[in-house]
Amino acid sequence: MQTIIRRILGIAFVAAVAAGVLVAVLHRLGEVEAEVESIGRIHQTRGYPVAVRPPEVRDFIDYIHVDGEVVADVRSVLRAKVGEVVQAVHVRAGEEVKEGQLLVELRTTDLESDIQAARATYEEARSRHRRQLNLFEQEVVSEDALEAARTAMENAASALRRAESQLEFAKVYSPIDGVVQRRFVEPGELAAVGTELLVVIQLERLEVRAAVPEQFVPRISVGRTAEFRLEAEPEWLSGAVSRISPSTEDIHRFFDVFLAADNRRTNDSWLMRPGMYAEVRFVRRSASDAIAVPDRAIVQQAGERYLFVVESATETVRVPVADQPEAEPDDSFTARLQRGLRRLARRQEQQQEQRMEEKEMEVARARRVEVDLGLREGELVQLRGEPIGADSRVVLNPHEDLSDGDMVRVVEEGE
Repeated sequence: MQTIIRRILGIAFVAAVAAGVLVAVLHRLGEVEAEVESIGRIHQTRGYPVAVRPPEVRDFIDYIHVDGEVVADVRSVLRAKVGEVVQAVHVRAGEEVKEGQLLVELRTTDLESDIQAARATYEEARSRHRRQLNLFEQEVVSEDALEAARTAMENAASALRRAESQLEFAKVYSPIDGVVQRRFVEPGELAAVGTELLVVIQLERLEVRAAVPEQFVPRISVGRTAEFRLEAEPEWLSGAVSRISPSTEDIHRFFDVFLAADNRRTNDSWLMRPGMYAEVRFVRRSASDAIAVPDRAIVQQAGERYLFVVESATETVRVPVADQPEAEPDDSFTARLQRGLRRLARRQEQQQEQRMEEKEMEVARARRVEVDLGLREGELVQLRGEPIGADSRVVLNPHEDLSDGDMVRVVEEGE
């Protein structure tokens, strides 16, 4: 009897252990599944996500940028031609003047007195010449005496003309249409011969003096068009090279290159004035109708430069899709046992069949293209030799592991 009881207890113990193991297995099997797949595996099966953009066809211009300054092309310095006191100055700095306009008057009292004295001397010399001529005709005086009288008369006439011209110099007129740049004298001051009175400049046509480094001077020639921009203006203006300095004394070996430019009025004022700063640019190189791509599409590695384009032909792949877990799965002991039983039964039913569903996805292939870079402007860079067509699809954000022939899937940029 005891032997039977011990056997029953042994069987019961084994059954209890087996039941415990089964419960533990079912409990483990009933965990909420979280399918984890590596990024590399995803890229291999579903393709690298890439944003694409067609290249641009545009013109490229490479400029030499230098500093410049607006200067007056036509500048007239008015100086005193007689030593006299300034009687009146009719203009101030900044005022516009016309050609022939009276600007400065000098005192004329002494000059008029000099004219009267010179005229009197001339009249006396002329009378004496007439007397000597009559006496010569009467053969009373010699020919030498007549010649001396004639010479004295001519000298007196020259002195009179000089005195009259000095009076004309007492009034200073503008030689050009322009603007008074500087005024040096005031009424009552004594102006010696050669004293600067005013400086008048022409604003209708000015020059821009550019400081060009010596290595770029040979690339610039007279008549060549260049552009400049004033510091306060966004617009680039055009000018032609009018002259190039043949030498320089600048310690940095910058040469002066002058651009002739027409000025214009804006709101009753001149757009350009001498002394204004100007940024000047000369064309160094250019390319027309060039293929351009964003520089972030270029990969530079081990001395090579290349990009990827997405081939137009696509293919379809089947991508496994994991079972979606419940929104808020019940993780109680009983629920886990129930899920474990269901999954065990489903696995037994499917056996060799794949447990997950699959969906179809269109992918393309990436093609690596070696490129030779040319000119740049902003984020765009020129591709020399046109290695790709204008209708190509360029990969903007190539993955570091992307290789020639890899599968890719096109997504929106930033996705």
